[in-house]
Amino acid sequence: MKMSRGRSLILLSVVAVLLASTLLFLYLKSNSNQTSTYAESRDLIGRIKQLNAHWELQILKARVATDPNYDLLVIPLAEMSELWERFDTMKSNHGRNVSPVWRASHAGYSDALAEKIRLVEQFKSHNALLRNSLAFLPAAEDAIQEQLAQLVDGDKLQLQNFATDTYDLLLSSLEFAQVTSDEKAADILVGLNKLAVNKLRLPEQFHSPIEILSNHIGLILREQPVVNDLLQRIEAIPVAERLDEITHLLNADQQQADAVDQRYHFLMLLFSVLLVLLLVYLAIHLMRSFTVIHRVNNDLQTANDELEVRVEERTRELQDTQSELLDTARLAGMAEIATNVLHNVGNVLNSVNISADQVSRKLRGSKALGLGKAMQLINEHPDDLGTFLTRPATRKAS
Repeated sequence: MKMSRGRSLILLSVVAVLLASTLLFLYLKSNSNQTSTYAESRDLIGRIKQLNAHWELQILKARVATDPNYDLLVIPLAEMSELWERFDTMKSNHGRNVSPVWRASHAGYSDALAEKIRLVEQFKSHNALLRNSLAFLPAAEDAIQEQLAQLVDGDKLQLQNFATDTYDLLLSSLEFAQVTSDEKAADILVGLNKLAVNKLRLPEQFHSPIEILSNHIGLILREQPVVNDLLQRIEAIPVAERLDEITHLLNADQQQADAVDQRYHFLMLLFSVLLVLLLVYLAIHLMRSFTVIHRVNNDLQTANDELEVRVEERTRELQDTQSELLDTARLAGMAEIATNVLHNVGNVLNSVNISADQVSRKLRGSKALGLGKAMQLINEHPDDLGTFLTRPATRKAS
């Protein structure tokens, strides 16, 4: 059963919409900007790693600086946080947060960074005390040495031994700050004991400077291992490793995305080939349709010309027939007129015959002698009997 024209148009419209939608879908899938997004994401991760290395360098500088600037420990962290927010936004926009692996790597980096921030804050507190004591040691030792030099009544050898012990204790403390070891710690404890014994041998004016020096050296002995431990723990925090894991995930994710893009490229190429074949088929079919339409138009034109000729011939035949009908009608009218005339003549002749019969009977009855002559006259004028009978008497006599 043939499909109606309206249904055919609806079906063609639906097919056209489906083809256009499929082509648009494949185009969008095969022309995504994920390559540039992955490159930008890796660039952000690389910059975060650089800032993390710069942050650790600033921490090491703060460990040995006599007057550390802790603002330098805040600037890299702020920049890292800003870059991470940008990366996290890009990751969320591309749906990578849905993956458990991405969530685990995100949580791993966030936890490592939070732990590092906590340890850095502790390092800043302990290192500030340590740097303050280390910076004060030379001044405290110089003050004691100056006061020892001012003593004139004491034993010179004892004072010299006391100054040497103080100087050795200062060197041991400074060495301990550079290379922390149990041996150096033991030397410092021995030096503190000697300093405590010497304090009892010196005048009271030396007690306060010696106690201050002892307290600072004790603080160095206590805080330096803590600072070193914090530095080791900070260094052991796998922030860079977590960033490397994220970079690895980015590379793996990009490989999968590239594979998907290549698959959509192939599908788009295949679909384009099918569309080209379909267009070629439609072009051939359209050319054939044009040929058929041209042939049908020629046939219609020929049939139209033949029809016009036949119409003209039929028109002429109808005109001839009409002329014949008019002639026939004219003749029929004349025949009818003639029939009416003959009918009237017949009526007249019938009346004449009746009159003649009556006259004849009357003549037979009244004048027998003139009957023969009357009949003779009637027989002599059969065609114009009416005219003969109606003429004047003079002409009858002649």
